[in-house]
Amino acid sequence: MNFLRKKEKEKKKEVFLDHKRRKTWEDAKTGHKCFMLYARSLYVTWGGREHWIWNSFKDTNEENIEVAKLSHVCWLDVRGKLKMSELSPATSYEVVYEIKLTKGASGWELPVKLRLYPLPNGGGVQERQVSLLEKPRGEWIELNLGSFCTPENEEAAGEICFDLYQHGGHWKNGLIVRDCENVIQTIERKYKNKTLSPQEKQAKIDDVIKRIGSVAEELPALCSDASISRFLRARNWNTKRATKMLKKTFKWRLQYKPDNIKWEDIAEEAETGKIYRANYCDKFGRPVLVMRPGFQIKYLVYCMENAIMNLKQDQEQMVWLVDFQGLAKATVSVKLSRETARILQDHYPERLGLGILYNPPRLFHSSWMILKPFLDPITYQKVKFVYSDDPKSRKIIEEIFYLDKLDAAFGGRNMSGFDYQAYARQMKDDDVRMSSFLHSGCSSPSPHLSSILAEPRGSNASDEGGLSSGDEATPSTSISESNILNE
Repeated sequence: MNFLRKKEKEKKKEVFLDHKRRKTWEDAKTGHKCFMLYARSLYVTWGGREHWIWNSFKDTNEENIEVAKLSHVCWLDVRGKLKMSELSPATSYEVVYEIKLTKGASGWELPVKLRLYPLPNGGGVQERQVSLLEKPRGEWIELNLGSFCTPENEEAAGEICFDLYQHGGHWKNGLIVRDCENVIQTIERKYKNKTLSPQEKQAKIDDVIKRIGSVAEELPALCSDASISRFLRARNWNTKRATKMLKKTFKWRLQYKPDNIKWEDIAEEAETGKIYRANYCDKFGRPVLVMRPGFQIKYLVYCMENAIMNLKQDQEQMVWLVDFQGLAKATVSVKLSRETARILQDHYPERLGLGILYNPPRLFHSSWMILKPFLDPITYQKVKFVYSDDPKSRKIIEEIFYLDKLDAAFGGRNMSGFDYQAYARQMKDDDVRMSSFLHSGCSSPSPHLSSILAEPRGSNASDEGGLSSGDEATPSTSISESNILNE
């Protein structure tokens, strides 16, 4: 039984389309559109009655729909597509096939493959394999293909394509295909939004400190209650996952040595003005990092460390203001952008308060859709598109920034712009402060900790095996290119 049928009463009115081949409804909590494509609206290879049997089946609302039962076939391919314009804009969706294996099903020794990808660009393909051999017989089961996000701009919306297949000479039978569903992937669904009392939160923090062991004493800054709390929030207060995430950050800092990056190392890159910490904060006291396409990862890390050091005592987050102005077009490197997302999400959790994409080219929406699967849903929700010629999106700027302080390039009244010489002096002073800051509370592991942090073989499996029901690991990548966006 799928997620939404478990909460049938929470659905709004369902509407059948195309002679009951498709169904749509609105999610009761969000009001966003959901879609179900029954077997008759899917493309089934060798779908004739010689290989497939089409039976009538009562839906949850007692409406008769058709399901496809596999008689025998060696080349399995069940695929479909849906126009994203039929779904709600700027919304995260999850794609699920619902199938059943009969008690006499056979020939499933090889795993089936699942694929999800957008058109027309075809980028951001999500693929996985699932073994049906040990799946329960005689009951409906879900095969999750992955998730995607619809673009804000309907003009940039293409199609989302999905495929369940197994190509080869292996004869199989007994598979019943009911539907493929595009359902809302809300943050509440994925993360359960746990509400804990202060005492419960402190107990979780203490548990992580206990799991880390002696490393906590060596790294007081990274193992403070506030720091551990950020890692816990990023992992929905799951202590095993938060501990694993924290240990990976220890290792990353040991290898990358972000504390050792000095102004002299990035001064030439800084002269381009592609990243700099603005000399003002937003209305909520958050420091602002101004960015332009083409910056290097090393410089980004330096600026992140600098912005964190300059946070006010009661502030944990910052604002990213990404400026696309002056670019006729921007070709986004998905790999490089994934590296930036990985560093931000895996090693600086809960540091991004808001990301503003200012005047991105219209074509960027398609690239943004490709990047969506690699972004944590919570991170995705923090990113806003703002256009200088759009009064509605302009309100975001007015609500977030003091216009007297904001750069004129972003609609503010501050005409001073980026002054490299003044910025260089400030960063050099900050480097001195950073040295004192590090000595007061070490935030990077020393080399001798590498042996302590080394995980025994098989530890990944044990960590994942300890996930609580409903928890999902956030995918990460390990690539080492230097630019996030290519001009």
